[in-house]
Amino acid sequence: MTPGDRFTDMLTTIFGLTRDGQVDRHGRPRPLQLAVTAREYRDAMVFTSPPPWVQRLLFGSLASLGRALGRRPMYPRYRVSAEILEQLDEHGRLRWGTAR
Repeated sequence: MTPGDRFTDMLTTIFGLTRDGQVDRHGRPRPLQLAVTAREYRDAMVFTSPPPWVQRLLFGSLASLGRALGRRPMYPRYRVSAEILEQLDEHGRLRWGTAR
């Protein structure tokens, strides 16, 4: 998997969580989910705040707790296949006659 694919996986997870109402009022994943996601995708995403050492400390411990409570960095229900993407128009809507 290339880093671009990992970034796409991360974004589809965050958008899926948003669609399912699993974010706070600002649209951010809740702390345990954020920690699990940030820890897994630290090679594809870098937060500018808090400082890196604080992130390692916080995300490391919170990610362990989040995983123990069932949070995952990627949920299969949010995966988008290339075949589905090819069926979308420039606005992200399914093109007429392409549904299977």
